[in-house]
Amino acid sequence: MNRRRFLGVVTCAGSGLSAGCLSSGKRYGTLQRFMLHNIPGGDPVTAEVRIELDDTDEVVHEDSYELAEGFDEVLIDCVWPDEPLRVMTRRADSDEWSTLSTADYEECLLVLSEIQENGTGFLKSEEECPVRSPMCHTNVEK
Repeated sequence: MNRRRFLGVVTCAGSGLSAGCLSSGKRYGTLQRFMLHNIPGGDPVTAEVRIELDDTDEVVHEDSYELAEGFDEVLIDCVWPDEPLRVMTRRADSDEWSTLSTADYEECLLVLSEIQENGTGFLKSEEECPVRSPMCHTNVEK
C-alpha cells in the first residue's frame, strides 16, 4: 500500500467515515517526467501530444513537437496537474493515438514516447515517489 492510500485510509477511519472514503479514493501514478524520442536512424517527424484529465476528458496540454532526423529527444515541460491523466501521442501523419493512463499505476512515472515509422509507443519506469531527480510535482510523497 502506498503512503497516499495509507494516509487516506487512516484519516477516514479516524473520522468514522471510512466506508465513504475507502470507496472514493483515487489511485493513480504521478507523471514526473515525459519525453518524446525519435528512434535512431529515423526521419524527421512531427509528434502530436495530448494530455487529458482521466475522469473528465478535459485537455490540460496539447501541442506538436518537431523531432530531428536520427536520435532526437524532447523533454515536455511539466504543464500537467498531479491528477489521473490520459497521455496520448501520435505521428502528425497518423489518425491513431497511443495512450497511457496514469490511473493504471500507483507510483511516480517517468515516461518516454518513442516515435517510430509505423506509430508511437510508450516506455515507462514506475518508481517509488519521489524519484531521485523529479522534473515536476516535487512535493509528491507516496
